[in-house]
Amino acid sequence: MSVLKVFGQNLRALAIERGTLVHACNDLGLSKIQFQRYLRGESFPKPHILQQICAYFDVDARILTEPLTPELLAQMRHRTLGSNAMRPNDVMSNLHEAISFACPIQDYFSRGKGDLPDGFYRIIRPSMAFLDKFVRFPVYIKTLNGARVVRGFDTPEIYAKEASFAMREFRGIVHQHSDGFSFVFYHHPPAQNISHVFISPLSMINSASGFFGFATVGRAEMPGRRRLCRVFVEHLPNGFRDALALRRQSSFIEETEIALPIRQLLNLPLN
Repeated sequence: MSVLKVFGQNLRALAIERGTLVHACNDLGLSKIQFQRYLRGESFPKPHILQQICAYFDVDARILTEPLTPELLAQMRHRTLGSNAMRPNDVMSNLHEAISFACPIQDYFSRGKGDLPDGFYRIIRPSMAFLDKFVRFPVYIKTLNGARVVRGFDTPEIYAKEASFAMREFRGIVHQHSDGFSFVFYHHPPAQNISHVFISPLSMINSASGFFGFATVGRAEMPGRRRLCRVFVEHLPNGFRDALALRRQSSFIEETEIALPIRQLLNLPLN
């Protein structure tokens, strides 16, 4: 089978896994004609389009050349390293076991009132790296084997030009509790730290709707760097299309570029 046909079949399988071909096409912001050409094995995507497709389906460029199997898909999505690495189901099982040990009387993965539905979100907060800047970036929340997980990418402006797309990726866990939601993020080298976000729903307070709280980063104290700030989170109604548009914009922004109601929230004192 030609590699064009392999890619077309892989793309079709991934799109159907997500829901429908139309839904995937719209989320990716592709024209129906071009998407159908990919599905029929008539053309390859350009590198930046391939990157979008891989990010959307949480896979890598092997979808161009290797027929997709459950084993290959699991390997892509969990990026197991070496023959002794745990299988994905083992990882999730151990995660649940660890959470159950830490708190045996509450399910922190339960879905309840005021829940964060799966989908793309925009985070806005003061920059941890630059005291005079604010930062905005998308994250994606999904349910995985009964747990809630979250994935995003650090802004390229804080990395060397040669830093890979994968190096900027961070992943985490979403916990729901009585007051709101906690995200625990795990960042790759060179940052190689753990950060935390706590948010709770806003009820149109100050003309702003979404989620509001604070963010922290686990690292040693550094002159001119924050480790604690306010944070605002809102759902992106158009999914991947909104997230892609956000990623095309500069991550660092001036305070005046933020809507006034959100700016007022982000400037509230911490206690």
